[in-house]
Amino acid sequence: MNKFNENDLKEIFALFTSVTLDELNQIYDSKNRHYFENEKLDDEYNLSQAKREFASDSLRSVLYFLTKHGYRITKANEEIDPDYVLQSLFTR
Repeated sequence: MNKFNENDLKEIFALFTSVTLDELNQIYDSKNRHYFENEKLDDEYNLSQAKREFASDSLRSVLYFLTKHGYRITKANEEIDPDYVLQSLFTR
């Protein structure tokens, strides 16, 4: 099992806080202030959202991270299409 490094955790957090496709593009743009490597993981983060939103944001960020990094996600022996994750979980 691979261990997740500091940059992986930064990327996952940045994905968690990026709900639109525009924000998704910003976290992968090294010139943008929202670039994921700029995250300070020791800073405090306060949630102010409903549990449903938190669950959705968490699912979106982890699924996108895993598919982007080549992990296969299956349910009942059927692989989930990575495009499904991108198209259905991020808002436009």
